[in-house]
Amino acid sequence: MKIYKFFASAPRETEEYLANEIQNFNPQGVKKSHGGVLFKGDKSLAVDVLLHSRVASRVYRHIAEFKVQDTKEIYTNAVTHKWTDEFSSGQTFKIKTLFDKDSLVKFKNSIYMSQLLKDAVVDQFKNASEERPNVDLQDSDIDILMRIERISKLDYKVQLWIDLTGVPLDRRGYRKAGHTAPLRENLAAAIILATKWNHQKQTLLDPMCGSGTLLIEAALIKYDIAPTFLRVRDAIEQDQQVFALERQFWFSEDEQLCKYFDKQLQRVYNNTLEIINTPTEIQIFGSEIEKKSLRMAGDTIKRCHLDKHIYVTIHNAKSVVPPSEKPGIVVCNPPYGERLSELEKLKPFYHDFAENLKANFKNSSVFIFTGSPELRKSMSLQTSQRIPFFNGKIECRLLRYDLY
Repeated sequence: MKIYKFFASAPRETEEYLANEIQNFNPQGVKKSHGGVLFKGDKSLAVDVLLHSRVASRVYRHIAEFKVQDTKEIYTNAVTHKWTDEFSSGQTFKIKTLFDKDSLVKFKNSIYMSQLLKDAVVDQFKNASEERPNVDLQDSDIDILMRIERISKLDYKVQLWIDLTGVPLDRRGYRKAGHTAPLRENLAAAIILATKWNHQKQTLLDPMCGSGTLLIEAALIKYDIAPTFLRVRDAIEQDQQVFALERQFWFSEDEQLCKYFDKQLQRVYNNTLEIINTPTEIQIFGSEIEKKSLRMAGDTIKRCHLDKHIYVTIHNAKSVVPPSEKPGIVVCNPPYGERLSELEKLKPFYHDFAENLKANFKNSSVFIFTGSPELRKSMSLQTSQRIPFFNGKIECRLLRYDLY
């Protein structure tokens, strides 16, 4: 059994949660890295991670690695790789180059470095007496990632990867096209995982649920539903491709892997249908103060077929009460503003929200995701834990309050 090297990317500060996930798939090795996790295993491992990872954004397959000291060596090394074994001349490709801090100083221009690699790919096809593949920066069949990092005073390591994902994994498919939400889906999943919610015994309430992202990700975790289930449904019912790896020789020429992939798709499809059609006692609750927001949350939840498992209602977060007599947690992503004027308007809201929590949620744990230390100070609550995250480029904290 051949072992391959993979890299799963993820939002910053979620690497620990991603590594824990991948460990569940029995890899040969797992190593946290900046912005993701390196892991090794056979081909089926990549399929499992693509289908079931809640935290990953993309999964890449390692295809080549070499040392260089200058730009010319990028071409001379890359042109020797058998690119014709990766994809056909009739497919399109694009290249993205990433530097670490030191290699950026040395090589400076990522576009130029990508151009060098593009020339090597095209020339290797020519050397094999095949037509040259075309570059498509918008909708390519094959996405190649070149990562360059310094390893000694003179030497730099170049790693080449091929994206197995296509559409990023955080795009679950339950948001309408063009819809923007403050949290990416995989970041929301990581937040739920960080709370260590005991979903077998505890309820979960999001009193500012917005479009319902935290609620949906909580339900996917609780009922062990694959986060890719909407893609899988479309693949089975409409014969659509699920991931970019289906366009790569590495996958398509391996009959055993194709069979394994189809079997796993069918398993996800069957299991999900059984779960979503089985009514259960609801333990996941959300509320919103405006009918428009509540309607949006309800529509999104129905799009996931989770309306039998999540209950949302109109309520003001400043007066909300526990939705059940069962013990539970509160988790929310309240607005935290980016301008000083917005912060000043939000401070009274944060204060009133905290006062209601103290009055009505005794013996509960509350988790508030915020990018504003100033607003935290308005809450007059004792923080028991501050878990770091990044929402895009915004440094955030998931604040835990244990109320007694």
